[in-house]
Amino acid sequence: MARGTAARMSPLSQYIGAKTGTSDDFNDAWIAGFSNDITVVVWVGYDNAKGKRTLGNGQAGGRVALPIFEHIIKAAWAQGMLRLRR
Repeated sequence: MARGTAARMSPLSQYIGAKTGTSDDFNDAWIAGFSNDITVVVWVGYDNAKGKRTLGNGQAGGRVALPIFEHIIKAAWAQGMLRLRR
């Protein structure tokens, strides 16, 4: 999270690890992240790409799934479910 597509959350990189991903043609995108306390996976997209439905050009994991992940992580932190420790 210190660099790459999840870099916008780099202030938390000492506490959380995550990986974003995007399928071919932007059919779906995801992020999976964890800390010592919680694991969060966010998937956005279409489960059947035969109709070639896409999220749209450039709608990758760091763009569409990361904001949702960020909201969940911050809510978990606010609720005391995530302890930021070294």
